[in-house]
Amino acid sequence: MKYDTHVHSTFSPDAVSTFEDYSRKIDEGKVCGIGFTEHVDFLPECGAYGFFDYNAFMEKINEYRNKGYEFHAGAEIDYVKSVEEEIKTHLQFHSYEYTICSVHMINRISVSNSKKREDLNTDAAILDMLEKYYNEVYSGVKNGMFDIIAHIGIYRRSLKEEYVNEKIELVIKEYDNELAKACANSDKIIEVNSSGLNSPIASTFPNVDFLKLYYEYGGRKVSMGSDAHNAENVAFGFDIVEDILREIGFRYIYIPWEKGRTVKI
Repeated sequence: MKYDTHVHSTFSPDAVSTFEDYSRKIDEGKVCGIGFTEHVDFLPECGAYGFFDYNAFMEKINEYRNKGYEFHAGAEIDYVKSVEEEIKTHLQFHSYEYTICSVHMINRISVSNSKKREDLNTDAAILDMLEKYYNEVYSGVKNGMFDIIAHIGIYRRSLKEEYVNEKIELVIKEYDNELAKACANSDKIIEVNSSGLNSPIASTFPNVDFLKLYYEYGGRKVSMGSDAHNAENVAFGFDIVEDILREIGFRYIYIPWEKGRTVKI
């Protein structure tokens, strides 16, 4: 039984598939249930700022539920600590079955874009980005607004390999160690995002090393998200993700829209 907890439809500006497209994937048996986590952005620099139509989204969720599809209403919140109050206000007035904390923007510039960042070309620039990225994710873990922490380490998409030296890798390991410990000591679910498997990085977010640390510190709550923006990619790479998790020691996937529910890997 596969459940994809991180999917985008045309209610997100960068997605191409409709609810109808995704319903066919359930009909085909590719996935049992889908959590739609449309972009909810609070910085003008974010690509989905002002785009999301909550009422139309909920109407469409209910329409397909009434047809018998296991569709769930989530939200991918583009988290930045500077707009935390705006996020809190939004969540007070909009009801979701679960929320995802995603850090995409550092210094108001995306670190999750697959296009390499030309400005991250010195130790100082990379270290500054890393410090701010991990601080933002850590804040997302510590506050009480979110159910899932998404795609930890997605900044690797933006880094050119030639600038990631031993010093940088050591700093990343130190940050990962502290964040993995914080995640394990929290009530948050850690998303294993499979989108990176279909890229030159060929890695999940977070990567295997982070997942091992999280497990060693006692963390057991993981979910699987494809981050699909096209229905053809729903549940992409989930067999690989399951193998990775099983090898580390994980035995269950957590289902965020039903608190405490798990599915055996």
